[in-house]
Amino acid sequence: MSTPVESFVTATVRGQDATTSALRSWADALQSFSGGQSPLSDMPAMVGRYFDAVQHVLDSQRQFAETLFGIVQSTQTVTNQAVRAAQDTVDAVDAVANGTARMTRAAKQQTSALNDVAKAATP
Repeated sequence: MSTPVESFVTATVRGQDATTSALRSWADALQSFSGGQSPLSDMPAMVGRYFDAVQHVLDSQRQFAETLFGIVQSTQTVTNQAVRAAQDTVDAVDAVANGTARMTRAAKQQTSALNDVAKAATP
């Protein structure tokens, strides 16, 4: 399983690759447009290629956003689990501390009672 940072980097690289590819397609379309052909005769094809390129960029951006949202959700889940584990640890330490304090008080009371018995038994 990859870490959230690795997933983010992978998503970023994919987004950049998709954008580069879309821009290359658009640049190719512009080159074919200026390659000596009549602008009006090739205009419908160029418009189609332009919108295909834009759609490709938009699809890539959507995939990137969805991937990023998934990473954020995973990170939030891990954070919530860590907070719960930390709280459980604090609760356990608190319980041990309270138990130790009770045992210390009980030992102190027993010692005091034994001292009282010893004083009473000594003439």
